[in-house]
Amino acid sequence: MKKNFYRILVATCCCILPFTNTLSASTTNRTEYLTNSNGVLIDASGRVVILNGLNHVNKNKAENYLNVNDEELFRKFKSWGFNCIRYGIIWDGLEPEPGKINEAYLKEIDKRVKWAEENGIWLMLDMHQDLYGQAFSDGAPAWATLTNNAPHYQGNIWSEAYLISPAVQNAFDNFWKNTPASDGIGIQDHYINTWKAVAERYKDAPSVLGFDIMNEPFPGTQAQEVMGSLLTSAASMVYDLSGSMPSESEIMSTLSSPYGKAEALSYVSSRKNYQKVLDGMQESVATFEQGPLSDFYQKARDAIRSVNSTQMIILEHSYFCNLGLKSNVKTPVDAKGIPDTLCIFAPHGYDLVTDSELAASPASERVDVIFEALFESGKEKTLPTIIGEWGAFYMGNNKYINPAKQIISHIEIGRAHV
Repeated sequence: MKKNFYRILVATCCCILPFTNTLSASTTNRTEYLTNSNGVLIDASGRVVILNGLNHVNKNKAENYLNVNDEELFRKFKSWGFNCIRYGIIWDGLEPEPGKINEAYLKEIDKRVKWAEENGIWLMLDMHQDLYGQAFSDGAPAWATLTNNAPHYQGNIWSEAYLISPAVQNAFDNFWKNTPASDGIGIQDHYINTWKAVAERYKDAPSVLGFDIMNEPFPGTQAQEVMGSLLTSAASMVYDLSGSMPSESEIMSTLSSPYGKAEALSYVSSRKNYQKVLDGMQESVATFEQGPLSDFYQKARDAIRSVNSTQMIILEHSYFCNLGLKSNVKTPVDAKGIPDTLCIFAPHGYDLVTDSELAASPASERVDVIFEALFESGKEKTLPTIIGEWGAFYMGNNKYINPAKQIISHIEIGRAHV
């Protein structure tokens, strides 16, 4: 999720781990790598590590995707008790031309890796994107943004462009298809080769916890199928409640106004009704996760492991799983077909009101469904689970206290029951 160009998200990165035998931020030694023991992160002495931190990313191309006062900020992060930062890096900054890695940008990231080590902080290097690339928001370079000359449409909320912009959807389609760039090399291959260069560069940097392969992977034009399933389920639910079957256009018209949106969301404020809508989307989302997304993660894993055998590969679920769908992403495997245990599952959790004028009033039962699904997905994968993003409470005032407390309680319950 996104707010303008630069932000520190009000989002906690929390590893869902037991409370016992843990290592605090003040005593952690960043000269050793972490590993996975049956879904729990541990250090070289076998002590459980609980991660607590936030997201930090500059999305402004004019500022070279860097925050100039990071050295001071990293000291503040330490003083605030954080031991983990999900640090955003941008593909456009790393590979501004096909096949040419930007050494100047990497040297700046080197500094952040050093400052993290000095302050007892682990970095999750997050290859961030919003709406695919810098042509629409941030992420991919222009040369890797292949839209088939489709138009770009913006909604009232920035993230609506995922759902209504043919340009954004086609750009993702061409990424998943590995369509060749101008040099004849597939754009997905370019992306993975960039990750390979980053992973090799930081293989001897224990302050780098791992590599978050892609922020909120989006399925492209398949989203139309997902949204069709959602609208069909929503119409059926409205019929069950009111006896009247609304058309798809009526639903979209209702959602276009704040009053109508609030009315529509009231229909899915209960656990039962919200789960019914999610169930209607599950098959379409699973097709993307088990196919193009899992295949992509396997390719990225193989490239990274060819140069780096020590650090974590961080897997996110599909964009739509932010809403509380169970994730079907496969854990990548080695040459013998054995799952790579040096992986972390890093889901995001956002209610339907996120980024809207209703953001301070999420439905309590919907939030319950969302975070229960995230934790259950992590358990099934037997991977350490980090809630990579939640909240997106941009205004920072008291109206967000109660929804934030509810989410934090889920994180604490999930941690205690692993």
